[in-house]
Amino acid sequence: METNKEKVLVTGAGGFIGHHMVRFLKEKGYWVRGVDIKEPEFSPKDEANEFLLLDLRSFQNCWQKTEKSLSIR
Repeated sequence: METNKEKVLVTGAGGFIGHHMVRFLKEKGYWVRGVDIKEPEFSPKDEANEFLLLDLRSFQNCWQKTEKSLSIR
């Protein structure tokens, strides 16, 4: 993982709009973590730097996956 890049979390990354957002942010030079409750439908998982199958309706899941790895502003 490249630590000098700004990190971004894209929720719904497996959907139509989300996969476009992942691609756009990667082209702009961001490190992108994609999260969705389902497998990506429109692009491969590896389009994001990291892709997690995760239910973000659970606060515990949200907290565990963002507290140490992403800068929250």
